[in-house]
Amino acid sequence: MEQRLGRSASDNEVADSLGLALDEFHLLINQVRGISMVNLDELRSHGDAEQPIYGDIFEDVKAENPFTSLKSRELRQGVADCIASLPEKERLVISLYYYEDLNMKEIGNVLGITESRVCQIHTKAVARLRSKLRLAIA
Repeated sequence: MEQRLGRSASDNEVADSLGLALDEFHLLINQVRGISMVNLDELRSHGDAEQPIYGDIFEDVKAENPFTSLKSRELRQGVADCIASLPEKERLVISLYYYEDLNMKEIGNVLGITESRVCQIHTKAVARLRSKLRLAIA
């Protein structure tokens, strides 16, 4: 209101702009009177060695950096998309090997193929994934 008017606004003007009756406005003012606003950045930059720096008190230094978290999530999604684009048999071998912790012989038994064929499929799938991931990351 003060910016619009170019001067201090009266209680009536502020109440009207908020769509409140004057007594409702005064009630709100009384409720927030004990609250003071503090700029934590200013406290951080003006703290002396003996006083705690309030910005450090409120900052969770153990929290994961949101940018790192986002990058990690995007990378996981990229890998998942690359795996999903593999042919079915390659996708199945990757899933059984890396997610179900089966060895090549066990995967061969599940799929009804030889261990050496599973190894060939795995090698081909990993090569495809490397290629796709290089393109995705670049």
